[in-house]
Amino acid sequence: MAGWSRGDLPADVTIGPGGTLWVTLVHSGQVARVGEPVRLFDVGEGPMVITTGPDGSLWCTSRSDALVRITDDGVTEFPLPDRTARPHAVAADPAGGCWFTEWGAWWCAKTEPWR
Repeated sequence: MAGWSRGDLPADVTIGPGGTLWVTLVHSGQVARVGEPVRLFDVGEGPMVITTGPDGSLWCTSRSDALVRITDDGVTEFPLPDRTARPHAVAADPAGGCWFTEWGAWWCAKTEPWR
């Protein structure tokens, strides 16, 4: 697909606002919004799993031990307190926060609703 290369390793997808497809690109440290044109967002090391929040923002986990929020305005990284947490899966909470797993901590955690 135009916008990224075979070596970028697309790992996860979600449907975002307006029915657009979003893809995590693990090896390039980016998330792609698929459309004309493809838009790439730099999100740090190894974005893994992505989900769409109830407010239309996108959330992904990063191997840089952070949660990442993506909107059309840009990217905001939220480093986790445990720098060995290794966040992996993320799921949007209808109340506005998200749940995520921490492989390194053997734990599930929840963010507060985004306001």
